[in-house]
Amino acid sequence: MSPSDCYEPFMEVMMSKIQLSKIVIEFLTNSPEASYEDLLNHLQTAAPLKGQTTSFSEDSLLRHSQWIVDQVLFEPCSDFKSGIASSRLVSTCLV
Repeated sequence: MSPSDCYEPFMEVMMSKIQLSKIVIEFLTNSPEASYEDLLNHLQTAAPLKGQTTSFSEDSLLRHSQWIVDQVLFEPCSDFKSGIASSRLVSTCLV
């Protein structure tokens, strides 16, 4: 199912944000000691997800930085109980 033509630009931006936050959260969960440069390299070399036409760059990370920080902070509450979310917050990538 695809969005109507008038909503397509909004949906593309939202899907890009969702995909970007997914990649960042998975990376931070798997590599808590990684540097910012490691995160950028991972973003640039990550395989494009379904429907994605371009790869991510530092510009896309900076453009959506507030969204990504919000997603890292407000991951499901079960992560806060286990301490996973707090470890992502102190990652050198986000400091």
